[in-house]
Amino acid sequence: MLEEVRQALPAARDANLIKATVIKEAAATFSPEPGVDRWRPTQKLVCKNLFLAGDWTDTVGLPL
Repeated sequence: MLEEVRQALPAARDANLIKATVIKEAAATFSPEPGVDRWRPTQKLVCKNLFLAGDWTDTVGLPL
C-alpha cells in the first residue's frame, strides 16, 4: 500500500512512515439488488452550494 501511495502522491515519496494500519472491510463493496435505485438520494439539492456525491447517489440524467 505504501508503494501505491508514493506513486500517487509524489510528495509522499520521501516521507517516513511511522505507523500504519490496514483495515479490510468485507461489507464495503456495494452489491445492489434489483429495485434499490428508488432509495438512492439525488445529487440535485435545494440548498445553494451544497453538493451530495458518492457511488450510492443517483447520477442518472446528470451532465458529465
